[in-house]
Amino acid sequence: MTSRLTTARNIAIILAIAAALRFLPGGGTAAAVTIDVIWLAMLALLAWAGWRFYRSREIELFSLATRTRVVLYGSIALIALVLTATTRLRATPIGTAAWIVALVLGVYGIVFVVREQRQV
Repeated sequence: MTSRLTTARNIAIILAIAAALRFLPGGGTAAAVTIDVIWLAMLALLAWAGWRFYRSREIELFSLATRTRVVLYGSIALIALVLTATTRLRATPIGTAAWIVALVLGVYGIVFVVREQRQV
């Protein structure tokens, strides 16, 4: 099978699924469930990757200063909180601003820890 034919087949499959979700009864509910399942799978993948990173760098994490470790864990917790509350926070303009600020603070905390560790 050629590359173009494979691509055309894959596009046709995606369009057929999209049409089924749009036009069949209960399609909106099925789409919502599908999106929720994908979102949960992504969060589970992030949690698994975080666990693997923690296990591979456990000694280095414990060698961090207490303040730096608190900043790191707090930043990770803030990002996790922001990701789980995205729908509610992004429902209003103030919530969207808070979502952006919290996400930036979480990322900045992680960058701070990395830069602090590299200076040692």
